[in-house]
Amino acid sequence: MIIRARHAWGDRCVDRFLGMLAFVLHERDSDRLVIARDRFGIKPLYLAEQGRRLRFASTLPALLAAGDVDASIDPVGLHHYMTFHAVVPPPHTLLKGVRKFPPATIRVIEVDGRATDRLCWKPDMTRHAEDARLTAEDWRDQVLDGVRTSVKRRMVADVPVGVLLSGDVD
Repeated sequence: MIIRARHAWGDRCVDRFLGMLAFVLHERDSDRLVIARDRFGIKPLYLAEQGRRLRFASTLPALLAAGDVDASIDPVGLHHYMTFHAVVPPPHTLLKGVRKFPPATIRVIEVDGRATDRLCWKPDMTRHAEDARLTAEDWRDQVLDGVRTSVKRRMVADVPVGVLLSGDVD
């Protein structure tokens, strides 16, 4: 599906995706590499760069298993981890040699090594005059509609779907 969307819409294909995704595509004809991650960074994507070599994986252990990655502690990542209750924002991780690919980003790496990033989504925080006229019930209905749409989109799966209510928050 991603390959077909990329073929049809090019780099703008990620603007049309609403789900959770992280992918890396190698374009055979141009020899370019295309990296993208979903809007909220739900699907993880880690990068380890060393010289002209780039490795990527969806987990830190996968990158470390390949070896030759600087696994020393990144003081900035550690600071975030200790300050924000285990949240380390991209591009940092706890390891100096590994970076998180940022959410809502598409990166194209040319054959000569030049890379360009593009933010492919940003929440609209604009205040609209017509929203001031909405009642509490209108807001309730809109939020409920948004939650239902979100749940409906996430219920699409090839396997049975389960729900965990607490998420270890409580």
